[in-house]
Amino acid sequence: MAGDRIEYLLHRFFNQDYTPEEKQELALWIDTLQNDEEWKLYLKKLWNSYTSASAEDANENEPAEKMDVVKA
Repeated sequence: MAGDRIEYLLHRFFNQDYTPEEKQELALWIDTLQNDEEWKLYLKKLWNSYTSASAEDANENEPAEKMDVVKA
């Protein structure tokens, strides 16, 4: 359950959509973290979710871009 909360806080932080309390909670978690591998895992998971979303957005525009080339 703590992992879900940390992922939520990281997501909110990177989207700059957090409360002061959430920022403080995340900072406390980072300060008390004993395992760098755990930290890397959360960051990698979050990064992958952003890159996957970006790829999906790019793929949505792909058919329109191809049609523009065909029209030209």
